[in-house]
Amino acid sequence: MLAVLVAFVASAASFDPQMTWRTIRTEHFDITFHQGLEHVADEFAREVEPVYATMSAEVRWEPRARTQVVLVDRTDDANGYASVVPYNAIVIFVTAPQENSSLSFYEDWSSAILTHELTHVLHMDANHGIVRAARAVVGRVATTNDVSPLWMIEGFATFQETRHTTGGRGRTPYVDMVKRASVLEDAFPPLGDLDGLQPKPPSGNLRYLFGQDFMQFVADTTGEDVWTKWVHTYGSWVPFWLPTKRV
Repeated sequence: MLAVLVAFVASAASFDPQMTWRTIRTEHFDITFHQGLEHVADEFAREVEPVYATMSAEVRWEPRARTQVVLVDRTDDANGYASVVPYNAIVIFVTAPQENSSLSFYEDWSSAILTHELTHVLHMDANHGIVRAARAVVGRVATTNDVSPLWMIEGFATFQETRHTTGGRGRTPYVDMVKRASVLEDAFPPLGDLDGLQPKPPSGNLRYLFGQDFMQFVADTTGEDVWTKWVHTYGSWVPFWLPTKRV
């Protein structure tokens, strides 16, 4: 828990103290942004509730507390991240993806990144059974979905961004190229490589690209809602005990 708190303090300290911050409140979100991002914040405020309605129905989960969304413009790289400890939070770097990025296949960037990051929040926050009982005792650090393998966490979010937007990394020519090369060279990455940052391209993208592809394959062969069932089954289970036969 101390490590989590230190990480959040370090993240807050990385922002320029001269920035002026404002917050827009929607039904389920607080969207906080610094000066210069007023129009961007208005766009995200319009997009976030429709995305929430779609994804909360898809994942079949509604968080009990509001989700904090922070918009920042301090890098030329498009990115974002989400966390559910100590509270549900999403940080989005508002720069649009560059053409050579695996993120570049999108129609509406705000909708695409919100779909991905909000899927993370809904996925990692979902809890039932013994996990919910543990949360009542020790707080939000009691979670199982949050400690899933990274290829499952990122694969699930990439799977959903592809299903629920007109773009998504599951449709990008770049991803198709990587998978075709793996087939032609008979060189699929081992499962252990999907969670780490490998020195050779596509490096950290492996968890997104092959995670999504695996999720899509399982959904095609067993049913579209299989991963939603998994989220809720694993969210009520002892960490690292994979309840495959119960899904």
